[in-house]
Amino acid sequence: MTIDYNDPVSIWRAYQKGLDQHNKQSLEENTEMAYRFYEGDQWRGLESGGEKLPCFNIIRPTVNYRSSMVSMNQMGIVYNPIEEDVEPICAELNDMAASQWERGKMDKVSWDAIKAACIAGDSYIYFEGSGAKANIIDTLDIFFADEQNPDIQGQKYIIIRERRFVDEVKKDADENGVKDIDMILADQDERQEKRTEVDPNAKCTCLVVFYKKDGVVHFLRSTRNVIYQPDTAILAQDEEGTEISKLTLYPIVSMIWIRKKDSTRGVGECKSMIPNQIEINRNLVRRIAAVKMTSFGKAVYSEQYIQNAEDLDKAGAAIVVRDGAAGSVKDYITYLNPISMSPDAHQLADELVTRTRDLAGAGDAAVGDVDPTKASGAAIIAVRDQAAVPLNEQTAAYQQMVEDIALVWLDIWAAYSTGGIQIEAQQGTYTVTPEQLRELPMMVKVDVTPVDPYSKFAVEQALEHALEGKFISFDEYVEALPEGSAAPKSKLQAILDAREQEATAEETLQQAMGLIQQLQAENQILKGGVMGGVSQMPS
Repeated sequence: MTIDYNDPVSIWRAYQKGLDQHNKQSLEENTEMAYRFYEGDQWRGLESGGEKLPCFNIIRPTVNYRSSMVSMNQMGIVYNPIEEDVEPICAELNDMAASQWERGKMDKVSWDAIKAACIAGDSYIYFEGSGAKANIIDTLDIFFADEQNPDIQGQKYIIIRERRFVDEVKKDADENGVKDIDMILADQDERQEKRTEVDPNAKCTCLVVFYKKDGVVHFLRSTRNVIYQPDTAILAQDEEGTEISKLTLYPIVSMIWIRKKDSTRGVGECKSMIPNQIEINRNLVRRIAAVKMTSFGKAVYSEQYIQNAEDLDKAGAAIVVRDGAAGSVKDYITYLNPISMSPDAHQLADELVTRTRDLAGAGDAAVGDVDPTKASGAAIIAVRDQAAVPLNEQTAAYQQMVEDIALVWLDIWAAYSTGGIQIEAQQGTYTVTPEQLRELPMMVKVDVTPVDPYSKFAVEQALEHALEGKFISFDEYVEALPEGSAAPKSKLQAILDAREQEATAEETLQQAMGLIQQLQAENQILKGGVMGGVSQMPS
């Protein structure tokens, strides 16, 4: 589909085409259902007469476990030089990447993106502006030109849908010199059509459009009727019109949980578990209904002889009998004994829960049902690593996402650092131009470090054994303790610092005492010499 990027109607048609592609894949229906079942809203649409129906939510713990196992692999971006000449540049880039990761809170952003992908199948991170601000994009809010192409950078165009307040969009349009501000309207629905005043909280659908032209990324922002941020090529030129820097990569990366064949999208954990989850809930309701019907005794009485039948289920209440002898009251009232329920229903429910979790790789054996007080850290890690084997594909996808982030950041730095990057080396300070930065002979590597409590526990155990064997000193033990360890590293370090200060003060005192003694000795020598000279003087 050819788009006129100066025509809001043409852009809106491309967006409508993307919606049609979503509908053909049932993307919206499947995604909303996955989130509903994960959140526990599993009886929507069922008429229950106001009764709150029970459920066993096996989807949420499964998603939490599997997404956490992937997220606990802490990633670190490393730019590795292929030639020795670029080592100082790579060192500077590594510092920039570490600072950007911390400033952008990328640990949390990555965790959220992984969980969203685990639920819905895929999620996306959009880096906005020169500061590369990270925004998580839901799978329903991104539209590709070719839904069968898994390569994001190979897309003809990408559209991101946003929901923004109308007054904010009008303000942006005014700052960009747009004239048709009055055509920026809130999305219409039945309630808004009846309003006589504009709702200050009204929102409208906004589209952020990216496309490439001559190797340069362009972007614009549009509503249904107005382009409120015109088409802009992300590049810089000097006064003579010579290109200095440009953005060549879409500032978007993806996290795919399970890759679909010939598709940009992925498959999450929830979709395959929902039918089993529904049957588990139905079985639970049937069992509860059967218990209510048959597992409790029921009173049977003759209505013509019992005057106050409503008191039969009240403790201590007297029963009034009409026209009958008190001794024959058992002829008028009796009780049906409860009957036992077949254990098949209970066994079926347990089997559904157990097998579903096992097949999803989140059963008791997979999660490592090990008492940490009775097992070594190495044993726990062995169980954990064995359980993580089925998640190697997702861990690799996470690693690929971080590598894509590293490449996008490098492209953003090259595009927005028009003056180049200052590098300090032994030979002096020099500048790397954006074009040189993009063509550096280097590779992007992602270091993976597990940060779960059991890994830290194993490190602490190894250090304790080394300390007990006198292979390391106490100072070295404290220095080697990982951050966030169970042992109070900061308090131990404070004790060592206090000891060092006391030792320094004592050493200083000893030096002062030695100096005083030296001065006293010199003074005695001086006095002895003076007195001797006086005694030898003539009278």
